[in-house]
Amino acid sequence: MKTTDTHDLRTYNLVSTLLSIVNSNDDNDSNVILANYILSNIDRLEATSIYDLADECFVSRSSVQRFIKYIGFDSFSNLKAKLSEAMNHNHRYQRYCNTTDFVQQYHRQTEEMTKSIEKLANTEHMEYFIDLLHNRKRVVFNFAEASTVAPIAFQEAMIGNGKIIRCITNSSRSTELLEQLDEFDMLVTLSTTGNYALATLNDINRCKAFKVLFTLNHLDKFKNVYDRIIYLSEKEESFDYIREGKRDAYTIQGFNYLFDLLLFKYLQKYPNE
Repeated sequence: MKTTDTHDLRTYNLVSTLLSIVNSNDDNDSNVILANYILSNIDRLEATSIYDLADECFVSRSSVQRFIKYIGFDSFSNLKAKLSEAMNHNHRYQRYCNTTDFVQQYHRQTEEMTKSIEKLANTEHMEYFIDLLHNRKRVVFNFAEASTVAPIAFQEAMIGNGKIIRCITNSSRSTELLEQLDEFDMLVTLSTTGNYALATLNDINRCKAFKVLFTLNHLDKFKNVYDRIIYLSEKEESFDYIREGKRDAYTIQGFNYLFDLLLFKYLQKYPNE
């Protein structure tokens, strides 16, 4: 199957990638120094050259070039262009919270999301997915690291039921694992808005496992790659790529509630012996 043009996973959510470098390495590591500098100087990075970056961080230009390639870019110019887009997501988050009726709006959205997820949990789609989860040889969840921790908690809970689940994210990606999966396995992508699903579409297309997508996005191109798409809401929304991000009750809490209900339903049908 052939997909249309997609967005590159390597450069997906650049701010998150830079923060993961800062969070997981020593302060004296050149990658940490460079990531810290870029994050601290986002507003003036457009006027900064690769020579300026090397001088300001007291590293060699070759170190800067290696860093740029390490995080998935061909040039510093491309990195700067993507960073500008990434900051739009950050600003979207601020705009969402910085409203006079934030609390009322949050409660309204949460109530709507809760009803929608509960309705989904009682459909044949969820029953079918639970059977797949139980019967497939290997199960892998694929999701953006910054979007949710729900699959990690679910992964831990399922150990008590004798089911080992693998999790891969944008920063802990294993193309080898994807290539090893076969028709007896299941790959589950979690992408509320569809942005992460778009960024991983080409890799997922090559995977031979049974493929399931959980999303709000009713985009037709997903149907060419996934064997089953489970929509978090019945509301018909299709969008190719949300450059300014999306912040609401679904993106904040949707998967947390979904996985709690999923575990509840799973343990009812397949109790721990």
